[in-house]
Amino acid sequence: MLPNRLSSCHQHLYRLIFENPIEKPYYKWLLITVKDNRGIYVNLATYTSIEFKVQRTDFPNGRSSSEDEIYTLESGIGGDWYWNGEKLNVTSEGETPIMPPFPPIPIKQFRVNVTETGVGSSYVISPCQYEIWDKKTWHNQTINVPRGLADLSTIFNASNRLVFQVKFPQLDISQQKVKIYWLDDLDVEPYQGPSDLSYDPNFFVASTNKYRVEFIGVGHTQSPAYPYDYYGVVALLAPSLLHQFWLREYHLCRNLLRQVLLRSCLPQ
Repeated sequence: MLPNRLSSCHQHLYRLIFENPIEKPYYKWLLITVKDNRGIYVNLATYTSIEFKVQRTDFPNGRSSSEDEIYTLESGIGGDWYWNGEKLNVTSEGETPIMPPFPPIPIKQFRVNVTETGVGSSYVISPCQYEIWDKKTWHNQTINVPRGLADLSTIFNASNRLVFQVKFPQLDISQQKVKIYWLDDLDVEPYQGPSDLSYDPNFFVASTNKYRVEFIGVGHTQSPAYPYDYYGVVALLAPSLLHQFWLREYHLCRNLLRQVLLRSCLPQ
């Protein structure tokens, strides 16, 4: 969609006129980049945020607490949403279910806000990460697999996913709100909150306020805490106060590593 006319209102002020707008409920991002005489760049966009609710579908029964009920959500540029690799259904209140796409802007401009105690509570900034995903053929099926973390200065594109967490810390909370928005300053620094993540290369151990994870693989095939040699097979050892467990399945390892990274961020 291109503007039909560009008119000048007065000095330094211009107006873009669209005679054939996109019909509702569909969305189309339009970005205009402006540079001033100081060399500062800013973005102008047709919409500047995406806001929605996350519904807890399986309400817990027979539980006294839901303090650790945390969902890791991920989305690509097209507006498709996933949880544990499963595509989620997106519904809309009173309209055709259309989730707005993310604009292709530098990743560092994105911010994520979530509520913590229900839809009536105030937003707080949420730590998030941006991943690169590839399509692979596995047993004659095309699947999506993560390759690594994205460069935050690059443009958010079809190979990227935005990943963050939504918590349900109380049993009476059935919904939380999420607001994803983007800053207009192209020179802005990526969001970096406080974190207590540390890594000991001598013992191949990453530690946070919540987890202690030992990486098993080539160069470190056996843990002192577990009497088995994995001979280079990738695995994770995650001991806790009550138990310890090994993760060898690929998606479980990925999700645990996400937990380590995202939950190492401290409240501000």
